[in-house]
Amino acid sequence: MKYFLITLLFINLFAAQSLSRKEIDINNDGKVDRIEIRRNKEVVEVQEDRNGDGKFEFITKFKLKGIFKQTLQDINGDGKIDRKVSYRKLNETQFQATIEVDKDFDGIFEIKYKDTQSLIQKQECHLPQAKSVIGELSSLVNKVSASFDDGFLPTDFGYRIENACLSKWGQDFPSFLKSSIDDGIACLKKLGKDLKNPVGSTRIAYELEELLKNNEVTIMCTDKSDDPVYWQGTLAYASVSEETQATFGGKVKHPYMAINPNQPSSLEFTPEGDAERKELRKTLFHEQLHNLGYSHGQGFEFSYACEDCCLSYKGDEENARVDSACRVCQGNYINENDIRYVRDFLDYSKQAYLTRNGIRATINYIKENPGSLEAQALLASSQGEYFNPIGLHLSTLIISDWGKSTYDNEMAKDLIDKIEADSSADYVAYPSGRVVASIFHEAYIKQDSQQTLKLLKDNIESIKINLNKRMIDTDTYNDYYASGVKDSLSIIIDDLYLNDHLGLGTKHTIELQEIRDSLNSDDDYY
Repeated sequence: MKYFLITLLFINLFAAQSLSRKEIDINNDGKVDRIEIRRNKEVVEVQEDRNGDGKFEFITKFKLKGIFKQTLQDINGDGKIDRKVSYRKLNETQFQATIEVDKDFDGIFEIKYKDTQSLIQKQECHLPQAKSVIGELSSLVNKVSASFDDGFLPTDFGYRIENACLSKWGQDFPSFLKSSIDDGIACLKKLGKDLKNPVGSTRIAYELEELLKNNEVTIMCTDKSDDPVYWQGTLAYASVSEETQATFGGKVKHPYMAINPNQPSSLEFTPEGDAERKELRKTLFHEQLHNLGYSHGQGFEFSYACEDCCLSYKGDEENARVDSACRVCQGNYINENDIRYVRDFLDYSKQAYLTRNGIRATINYIKENPGSLEAQALLASSQGEYFNPIGLHLSTLIISDWGKSTYDNEMAKDLIDKIEADSSADYVAYPSGRVVASIFHEAYIKQDSQQTLKLLKDNIESIKINLNKRMIDTDTYNDYYASGVKDSLSIIIDDLYLNDHLGLGTKHTIELQEIRDSLNSDDDYY
């Protein structure tokens, strides 16, 4: 027993000695607001005072058993954890976040839901004039290749650049890259400068500087893939973490990014060549935020918002969009389910053509705030656009639920007025939009699992027929309608199938998979 106690004491002492603690004041206000705990130089825990009250209410832990990251938050400052998000690698192409919330601060996590995202995300262009579709690489992505023995240019500012980038984009590519990152970081610091608490933009600026100080980011511009479709509509990919990186035989490690080898189409100083270089400047900054671990669809949407805020070439027609992007990028929110964030991001997503991301944000908000009238209004508003009549149909169902007394309040009136103003009567009559609105209503407002499943099973074929009919119609804009309705429907199906929303469970897994495959197998309205 004596020897056992001595051994245990030695083990504990060794473990304690291997941990180091670093206190940091990232917003230079004279107070420590970030504590990093390292084991053998590797960060294993970060404690943050995000609201400036002297308490470290936000904790992030890395590499726990079975999960690669976990965030813990004390929302009301009572010393107890009220919100917990655990991230695990679901399979080789997806990760899943499990969100648990103690809404009434009684120590019981009464709300629990899952959010599954792809590690290989092909995002549609978020602006009409943009050529990029941004994604993250996972361990399966092995289609980008280069000469890894040599052919890379080291820099003194945190990058290792493949020589092909210089031949494709010009010899000034390194300085072009440096100015993109430097300007982006300066913008982030400016956004948080006058606020007492270290907001999102301040944290990102610090994390970027630390990334470039402590890691060498590899940038590649060649590809030997035999698949011509792989890069179609895509400008760049980036690794998001050690758990989700493509190692290329172990020769390239996180953090890194790969730029479309077919770009640019022109190095001439023509409008097209200049536009491609401007877009590359934004994309390089965007990808660096992925290297920090920020991904699309889960958590704050910093990659698009900060790119748009900090590196857009602002014209009169873009002022409103860029201003809304800067509100999101500043990140002065409690967490990604802060109602102020959901409102701001929904406003930005509509202007930046990120409708799918906006719908997901409102769905997660309604899951954490069931019964909230504003949550319901936001869900309808997220789909209230010119080519998408789902929002108008959904708002009609919601207001019918509310009854006349609630309908008379300002929020309800504003909801209907705004959605009616944004929607087009030309598309309201199409039946598929009305049916999908009913499915949303059952899935997220009524939360009736059986009725949701019944509506899906009974209507999936007729919805597909209607969408295909729209595609062969003479109205060239019908593809926008079909794409919007399909996107909304696929979000519900994925939520039921991947996240087990409504708790249908394994009993209905095959049915949901068949519905999902049926929707995704028809390319006529992609």
